[in-house]
Amino acid sequence: MARRLGADMRAVNRFIAGLLLWLLISAGLTSWQGHLGGLLAGGLVTLAYAYVPRGPRRGLLQAAACVGLLALLLVLTVGKVSGLTG
Repeated sequence: MARRLGADMRAVNRFIAGLLLWLLISAGLTSWQGHLGGLLAGGLVTLAYAYVPRGPRRGLLQAAACVGLLALLLVLTVGKVSGLTG
């Protein structure tokens, strides 16, 4: 993806590696599942922003991808909460 965007991703890769290290170190103190979920959701949004074809509707397609991800997360949240409470 870095080649597609023409960016130097070394700093971002170090940052992600640091976050993954923190995820492992703080597993006893925080919700590692929440951090991993945030990493995966951020990765999906990044893919949507990087790989949507260029054109007049690019912004609309990117927004639709983000809204779709939000809808998926809402469905998963409602399903989990209803499973815990009902």
